[in-house]
Amino acid sequence: MSRSLLPLLGVLVSIAIPLASFVTGLRATEPLWLWKRPRLLGRSLFVILIVIPVITVLLLEVLAPGRVLVSAGITVSILAIGIGPPNLFKRTEAASDSTRYEVGLNVVLLPLAIVYLPLALALHGAVFHHDVRLPPSEVARVVLFQALLPFGAGMALARVFPQNLNATLEFYAGLFVKLAISVVVIVALAVAWRPLIGLGPHAWLTCAAVAMIAILIGHALGGPTSETRGVLAAFSAMRFPGLALLIVSAVPGGQVLIPVVLAYVITSAALVGAYRAAGIRPGRPEEAPAEPE
Repeated sequence: MSRSLLPLLGVLVSIAIPLASFVTGLRATEPLWLWKRPRLLGRSLFVILIVIPVITVLLLEVLAPGRVLVSAGITVSILAIGIGPPNLFKRTEAASDSTRYEVGLNVVLLPLAIVYLPLALALHGAVFHHDVRLPPSEVARVVLFQALLPFGAGMALARVFPQNLNATLEFYAGLFVKLAISVVVIVALAVAWRPLIGLGPHAWLTCAAVAMIAILIGHALGGPTSETRGVLAAFSAMRFPGLALLIVSAVPGGQVLIPVVLAYVITSAALVGAYRAAGIRPGRPEEAPAEPE
């Protein structure tokens, strides 16, 4: 791995994630929308926090027995919940249920990550006999500065500025986020292309299998409409890279896990993009969970 570009990658990630959080905040017209739908909220948390991690651990035992590096990197990527993948590939209507659902999941998952991640790591260590620990204060620092504060700033600006100005700001901020994420991907490939190639086809196929299973589970359990199924499928497969890198930094010699984390991020993003491009469309209005359950 090119150590000269590694600090640059960290800087770019620390810029891209807050920008994505800020844009998500701009779209938060109803941040408590999900709280008014307790069944959808409970089902979503059950899938993201319990089903996906458990299935991933079991799947890795089958697909990557003895491959500690691959299993550890993918596990870290899956446990790092937080800001999910806002739909920045195309501009959506601010009032759509998919947007409200995406924002609502971010509102719930970001503070929950402060407690969930240390507990999940401790439980994983108890089962698989490792002593990796992560203080909640460290998770809180990353979540606060990379996600919650930018998210809150976006929400505040959305309420201060007129609606037409908000739409313009959201549009250009979204373009800037996509540009920043593209630069992060290019630099990440420049930093770790040799280790990424060195992972071999088995590691890449394992990443793809875990991401695909997560997408299928999220789709199957995401509710009665394609709108909610699409959002939960994306959140099930794609996690919070900032927290994943934090875990890696807390592990002695954890830099060796960076290529696996990058491989999972790249693979899951590609598969979620393909899933969305395959024709997932919002469900019919009468089927959407528009009323509190």
